[in-house]
Formats: sequence, C-alpha cells, structure tokens
Amino acid sequence: MSLPPLDIEACLQELPQYASIALLRAGDIPTPQKAARILHLLNALCGTRIHPPVNLADPVDPTQSQRAERAISLCRAALAPGEADVSATLNFAAVCFCWREVALAILQFWANICMTLDSRAGPITNRLERSAGKLRSVQIASGVQVASGVQALLDGNGAPNAEALRLVMSSASQWPRLVLPDFDQTMGALDAHWPGYFPLLMVLDLYCGHEVARAVRYFDNAPMLMMLNLHFLSIDAPIEFPASSRLMSLELDFVAPTIMRLTVRVEESGGHDQDYDGLMCPHLSDLSLVHGACYLSAYIVAPMLVKLAMKGQGLRAGPELYLRSAIILVTRPQGVRYLRIFEIEGMNPQSPEWIVDCLSSMPSLSSLKIRDESRPDGTQVVVTLELLIMLTRTPDPYRLGFLPMLTGLELKCGGNAEVMYRDLVRILIITRRQYVDASLAPLCYVDTDLPLGAAWVNSPLPY
Repeated sequence: MSLPPLDIEACLQELPQYASIALLRAGDIPTPQKAARILHLLNALCGTRIHPPVNLADPVDPTQSQRAERAISLCRAALAPGEADVSATLNFAAVCFCWREVALAILQFWANICMTLDSRAGPITNRLERSAGKLRSVQIASGVQVASGVQALLDGNGAPNAEALRLVMSSASQWPRLVLPDFDQTMGALDAHWPGYFPLLMVLDLYCGHEVARAVRYFDNAPMLMMLNLHFLSIDAPIEFPASSRLMSLELDFVAPTIMRLTVRVEESGGHDQDYDGLMCPHLSDLSLVHGACYLSAYIVAPMLVKLAMKGQGLRAGPELYLRSAIILVTRPQGVRYLRIFEIEGMNPQSPEWIVDCLSSMPSLSSLKIRDESRPDGTQVVVTLELLIMLTRTPDPYRLGFLPMLTGLELKCGGNAEVMYRDLVRILIITRRQYVDASLAPLCYVDTDLPLGAAWVNSPLPY
C-alpha cells in the first residue's frame, strides 16, 4: 500500500531538517536519532515507489514523483557514512564528487586544501580538524588565478583573510605537497604568517613570476624537499639550494626570450668540483634539454646519467655548439659511465661530422633515436651518408668500435631522405647482426620511416 499524496508531501517537507545538500557540504553526519528518522522517511518514500497508486481517480503527480526520487537519493547519501554505502553516495548525481566524499567521511577530501587569500576561516578549521593531522596537499592562490584552472573550493569576499591564513600556516608542519600558483602576488600577504620551516614538505609547485631567487629562499628550511617544479618568467639572480638539500627532481618551466645566463647550483655537503662551475647533479639519470637549454649540457656534471635528450633549435647559438656541449658533458673527467640512451630531434648542424664526433664519445650507448628535419633543398641534416656509413660494421677496428653496444635504433627522416639511404640502412642492419661477439652487441630493434619493408624492421633478418 502506498502513502496518500499528502503524506508524501509531508515527508518531502520534513526531510530538509535531517538531510540536505547544505548538510552534506558541511560534512554533517546524522546522530542515531536523526539517522532513524531519515531511515523512516526513506522507507516511506521507497514504499510509494514500490506500490504506486493504481486508482485512476488518484493519478501520479510527475513533479512529486521526481521530487520523491531525489529525496530517496538524498536520504541514502545522508545515511552513507554510517552504513559505508559507497554506491548510494556515488549514485547521488545532485552532489558533486567532492561532496560525495564528504558524505562518506572520506579522509582524502579533508586532507586536501584549495584556498585563496580571501577564503573564510570556518571551512579551513573544519578541514584541519577532520584531516586529523594527515594533510596531503595545500594550494594557496591570490584569488585571481588558481593552478591548472581549478576553482578554489573556498572562495571568499575578495580581501585577504588573516585568520584563515594564520590557520592554514599553523598546519605547515603537516604539508607533504604545496602548490603556490602565483607566489609573486601572494608573498606579501603570506609573509606575516610564514612558518619558515616545512619538516615534511616533499613536493613543491612554485609559480614565481620574475622573483625566482627570492621565492626559492622561502623554502630554505624544507629538509625533505625532493621534487621542485619551478615556473617563472625571468631570472633575477642565481638560484641556489642549501647544501643539505635532498632535491632529486627539478623541473624548470619558463618563458624568458631575453635570458642570457642561467645558473642553477645543487651542492652536496662536500661542495662541488672547482673545475666545472655549473650544474652539479651527482644523481641525475634522465636529462632532457629543449631549444636554447641544450647549451646547458656543457655546464652539467652528471656521472650517473643514463638518458640524454636534445631537441629543437636555439635562439643564438648553432647546433654545432649544442652537440659540442653534449661532447663536453660525456667526456668530463668524472665520466658518464652509465649513458645508455641518446635522443636527438630537430638539430640542424651544418657539418655532418659533428653528429659522428658526438656519437663517438658515447661508446656505452644501447639506444639511439634520431628524428631529423630537412633543409629547404631537401637534404638531410643529421641522418647523413657519413653517419650511416659509420653505423655500418666492417672488419675495420675503427668502424667496429663505433657504438659497439647499440641494440636499438630509431631513424626518422621526415619522408625526405634520399633513396640511397634505404639500401644503406638495410646494409647497416645486416652488418650489425652479422658482426657480433662478446664486445659487439647485435642490433635487435629498428624503427624508421624509410621504406625498408616490414621484414627489415623489428624482425629477424629476411634471409
């Protein structure tokens, strides 16, 4: 038997006292008494759905039916924390995903704070209390911009809120990750509350405009910092990290067309090699340099480097200087004993000898990837006749010693290579699988846009 229409309406009018979107967003968890009442209303409303009126004189009101369906979902979402009913909450389409987590009292929701300078203090207090000292991420923006286009959940009225800033900064000892999307604009407001010590901070995303050196110094006392993503517009002074730094990952993202000199120094407690004043990276294994940054390889000391990638063209210096920089990197007295992968893309050296000389300094290379471009006259600039001849093995000891451990080769010529290159690459493949011994590795993998035929690429010899 279903409830009369008036009883249905009474249930719908009573429900907001115990279950509503506002209560869910506030993280309200019903008391046992309220939960019992919500359950009673839920059962009553479900009964109307299971036993609809069949009397034609008492037709179903479509609007009321829709409201009843919504109320049923709302009841289930309100009861979900106590019943651990995940599906009821996830199916409640009227509440966005983060508030579904609130309804389930999921710790991850409270453990992430996304705020602006004008955020209200109340929600901050609520998050800090419910996170139980286990914050996962904090993001503070000026109110004009929030990283990655994410709208702050705690928008306020426009003026910096000192109480909210004091509250969030008081929890700095718990932060493992911090995002400051426009730190150059928020420094002034944060200075008065800045803790100065971040014992657990491991990941930092810092957007600092033109004040890079000053912004980085704010985090001198972050002994556990391991990953720094630094976004800036220009360099105002050398970037220096303390000798005790544990930084393992550094990402520089900047637009600075007028930059002439960039100095980044990462020192161990024992100092750095006096012969090479530049980037001291004793544990660096993967290095990618794009456009003008390729020249930085001349100033990098990285004895543990495994992968080196150089892409694009510089603004002033020619590609020969970039390839020469790579040679300096791999031939330092410290050595690059572990370099296995070299990728080069878009370089246009005027002389083909430069790429041969560069590769000659990488005897331990096992993977070579070249993505070439062509000059206006159609000639190749990296994948050249000289390079293919050097890659072809012959009984000549000098030729056998050129990239002896190479097992993977990718040659992309942009579809403009001369026809003779196809036959040279076929000979290259054959000889690198023919001349093999303990000191000469076989070529196992080939990827190219030259028309070799399927039998020649990534397969055994076609004979």
